[in-house]
Amino acid sequence: MQILSSLRTLCCVLLLSCCALCGAQTPVSPQRAAQMVAAITSTAASTRTLRADFVQTKSLRMLNHKLTARGRVIFAAPARLRWEYLAPTAYVLVIDGEKVTVRSGKNKHSIDTRQSQIFAQIAQIMSESVTGRSLADTRRFAVRLFDEGSTWTAELTPRNGALKRLFATVRLRFDAKRRVVTRVDLVEHNGDATVIEMQGVQVNQRLDAHAFQVD
Repeated sequence: MQILSSLRTLCCVLLLSCCALCGAQTPVSPQRAAQMVAAITSTAASTRTLRADFVQTKSLRMLNHKLTARGRVIFAAPARLRWEYLAPTAYVLVIDGEKVTVRSGKNKHSIDTRQSQIFAQIAQIMSESVTGRSLADTRRFAVRLFDEGSTWTAELTPRNGALKRLFATVRLRFDAKRRVVTRVDLVEHNGDATVIEMQGVQVNQRLDAHAFQVD
């Protein structure tokens, strides 16, 4: 289905990075990792709203070519998310509870995530990755953490199911002081990589009343 393809693509967008990102580094100790996860999840739990601009760069392993797109993301707890491309083409995906709506050009599609487990999983991971809530889900992910001073990096490896089939590795970069996501990296099994850099992240600000509507 077209909407499933859109969700898979945007989920990859939300959640990759060059394989060398953490390769030469040593993960923190279990005790330090527990402290970092506690700090991030505490901030995530207090995040009522989040909005940011983003630049997405897609690198294709088989081609010496990069695709760049720009857009914005808006999140409201517990499970409302708007992921919108503004350039080079307009594209909108909105998750509002158990409803997912995609608009591409003049075409609009909606689905109830209760009809499909994979839809539900993808919608959940998209919302959780924006704030870092996914770090606490050790049932679905094996997590390694790296402390780089002003930046923390979390490397997530899906353990099973649909997420394992979608991603080889997910990496989230956090501003260590604010504990908010500043970069989302996704590595696919074929080596393709998507890097999303978040800019101008605003937390707990008032959102437009129509932020999660798709006209």
